[in-house]
Amino acid sequence: MQTDKYLITVTDLKILDSSKVQNCTFLFPLQKFCCGYPLTFKLEDVIASNSYLLINRILTDNDLKKLKELLKNLNTNIKGIIFRDLGVLDIINELELNVKKVYYLAHNGLNYESINEYLNYLDSVVISTDLTKEEIEQILQKLHKKAILYTFGLIEIMYSRRNLLSNFNHYYNLEEKLVSNVQEPITKKGFKVVENEYGTIFYNDKYYYNANFFKNDNVLFYWLNPLFLSSEKILNIYENLVSGKIDLSNLDIEIDSVFLKQKSISKLKSDVDE
Repeated sequence: MQTDKYLITVTDLKILDSSKVQNCTFLFPLQKFCCGYPLTFKLEDVIASNSYLLINRILTDNDLKKLKELLKNLNTNIKGIIFRDLGVLDIINELELNVKKVYYLAHNGLNYESINEYLNYLDSVVISTDLTKEEIEQILQKLHKKAILYTFGLIEIMYSRRNLLSNFNHYYNLEEKLVSNVQEPITKKGFKVVENEYGTIFYNDKYYYNANFFKNDNVLFYWLNPLFLSSEKILNIYENLVSGKIDLSNLDIEIDSVFLKQKSISKLKSDVDE
């Protein structure tokens, strides 16, 4: 399988020095402009060639001004920017930056018509993980540009600009933590909660893995987002995939298909239905 089709978030510095990871593209969460990532990077620290930047925060006007000043110094190693706030698109265009513009849809853009509308202004999008296998397949068939497919990693369930974890710990006089495992008491659903000064992200506590589209021509990158895994496991995942071994059951990682098999919408029962 083509190694240059993989986009890997740098969540452990050791993978940058490994000879086992070759020809892939690295994604660097940008310091002060990301939430949910314990490891972030200054712009000048992004030295790997053909790298992408991740900016996953919703930004204030003041944040956008600071980002504009920062991106004036963009180095030539950075080939693309994945962003959540469409204000970043305006900055890229105003500065006439020679980078790929990629919109992180998260919980938006759940049909091909809306995504194609975004693609009139962008180079690519990250398709939402709130979709079933069949829905993703339909969307990929009808996009007029290639998309990035979230392939492996913790799924973001919720994002807030509030410091929810600190507020909770403070209210209940608990130990202060920036990363915590919590469980919803009714459904027993587990979450990994990650906070920094810019907000809080709730991740599903098991790893999402979508191995359905490795031969799809309309995929720009397969995104591996291996948060909280050791460098050894990250390299094992990568080696398995590039060698064509798409079954990851031998790696002792808890996998949850989340919405791949079950739609994220449901109809509530009402008196009319009875």
